[in-house]
Amino acid sequence: SVLIARQALISAGSQGFKVNRMLLISEVGKGLASCLCEFVATRGNLTQSLRSNAMSNPREFLKPAIPAVLYLIQNILVYYAVSRISP
Repeated sequence: SVLIARQALISAGSQGFKVNRMLLISEVGKGLASCLCEFVATRGNLTQSLRSNAMSNPREFLKPAIPAVLYLIQNILVYYAVSRISP
């Protein structure tokens, strides 16, 4: 995704590069892909799976949240660095 961001930076030219937009598109895409995988794995019971795995046991749900937030911060910094590279 960094290579795509770099290409978008080159294509944008003098118009600039919106880090927030690229990050939002990337994160929404990953979220949709993971929901699709869970939907297929549970044979269409996505909401049931979310209720039983995430909502019923919040402590277990929060365990992967810390690495996820750190990964999000890393992505923000990577996209920020890409936006500062001159084409």
